[in-house]
Amino acid sequence: VLVYLNARQPWWWAGPTRRLLTALMALWPMVVGGSRVYLDAHWASDIMGGFLLGTAHFFASLWIFGRWLARRGMTAAEAAD
Repeated sequence: VLVYLNARQPWWWAGPTRRLLTALMALWPMVVGGSRVYLDAHWASDIMGGFLLGTAHFFASLWIFGRWLARRGMTAAEAAD
């Protein structure tokens, strides 16, 4: 979610800092998942299942939010204001 919000917002630090922040936020869950497998706390399939479930939940939330905004006659840019 943070990666999505960072990519969508016209913040003042657009450019290399923004790209670095987005890359770090995208890499963090992968590092945590890899460490869980390395430490034998989870199987790799558990981690992949969690990533897939989290991704599906994220896109379902975006879809539901988009429908809710459309029902109210708003765009995402108007809702951000």
